[in-house]
Amino acid sequence: MSARSKLFQPILFPRLVEWFFYLVATANILLVIFDLTYFEFRTFYINNDSVNLEPIVQLYDPYKGTEPNFITQGYIDTAQKVKAKYLQNPQDPEIPKLLLDLQTKSQSIIDTDPFARVGKTGSLERIKNRIRKRMNNKSATQSFKVFWSVENLNKDELDFYEKKLEPLFKSNYFRRYGEDGEFIDKFWQIDLYFIGIFAAELFIRALYISRKSKTSFRQGLATRWYDFFWLIFTVHWGWLRLLRFIPYLVRSDQLDTPVGTAVDYINDRYSVLLADKVSELVVLQIIDQVEDTIRSTNFSDVLQPSISSKTNYKLDKFIDRQTQTLVQSILPGLEPEVAQLVNHVLTAGLENNPAYQTLQKTPVVGKLQNAALERFAGNMYRAVINILEDSSNDRKGKQLAEQLVRKFSGKLAAELKAQNVDNEVRDILIAVLEEVKQNYLLQRRL
Repeated sequence: MSARSKLFQPILFPRLVEWFFYLVATANILLVIFDLTYFEFRTFYINNDSVNLEPIVQLYDPYKGTEPNFITQGYIDTAQKVKAKYLQNPQDPEIPKLLLDLQTKSQSIIDTDPFARVGKTGSLERIKNRIRKRMNNKSATQSFKVFWSVENLNKDELDFYEKKLEPLFKSNYFRRYGEDGEFIDKFWQIDLYFIGIFAAELFIRALYISRKSKTSFRQGLATRWYDFFWLIFTVHWGWLRLLRFIPYLVRSDQLDTPVGTAVDYINDRYSVLLADKVSELVVLQIIDQVEDTIRSTNFSDVLQPSISSKTNYKLDKFIDRQTQTLVQSILPGLEPEVAQLVNHVLTAGLENNPAYQTLQKTPVVGKLQNAALERFAGNMYRAVINILEDSSNDRKGKQLAEQLVRKFSGKLAAELKAQNVDNEVRDILIAVLEEVKQNYLLQRRL
């Protein structure tokens, strides 16, 4: 048994009994499909040259309130009389009268369109197009007048009518309305027998389940909730019967039938693909939403200090943490590089001093002077670190650092707004996101 069928009640009866009910269910499903597609394929049933399917139409038409259209059927009967008399005796004196009758009926059919009642106007249009092309005349009425004339009558024309026109005339039918204003549909009279079988089966199953599991009959019915779809009764909304596919697929899966195997294959094959596609759409939607947020954000306003006490508290904590990190971890590690930079700056500043230049020319004094400058730069750097450490633990130092950050943020925001860099920042961020999106899609396709 497949993984999916474990979600439902397993088979209860011997497999032979289960297969009997499954065959009944299959017959009902096929009958529902046949009923829903009957008028789509009725022309095929009538005009099938390989197999005679007209008995199906004759048997089923009464259930759909359908009968031959007396106008088009009269036309067919008259044309068949013409053919029979012509093949027997081309000079039969009744032929001109019958041809005149066909000319009159052709014009009447074109004018009144007896195909429209059942939505078969397309068949009439095909008839008109074919007769126009056959007679090389733009008027369908004139074409039929010439076609059904004594001068034009011959076996080839009669064969053309029988092969090209008569099947289209036969496709038309007449369907009666019921007292409810809808077309007559008596399929329920056939379906009612199946509903009775399914209702009895559901009753027996629920009773069996309730006694076996020592629960109530209602709980037994709830266990087989999907079988209630078999009991759908409708007269005109035939598409509702398609819901019976739900319990039918459950039964197919429980019995490991070819239908159940096919459903399992489709589920295993395409559920992963569907989930993969959904995840892709979710990721792309998130990126698109981030892009929309960036487009609507004023970055210079983001840098402005907030007056919210909650935000101020968070900002204080942030400044404190970053100051501690800067003083204790980052600055000590940069002492050699910073000392060299300070030494270089001091040396460059003293190079223009005549006294310094004179001392530099003395080897011993010059070396001592360079060493003194290096010690001075190192001592100054360490002094700055000590001051920052003391200020980070001092409330006044914290306030000064906070004021510095706030003023820096305000000046930076004002300058960014003055230089109108918002659009540039947006373009950069959106370009980065677009590149991320393209790389993501490329990886998915590989």
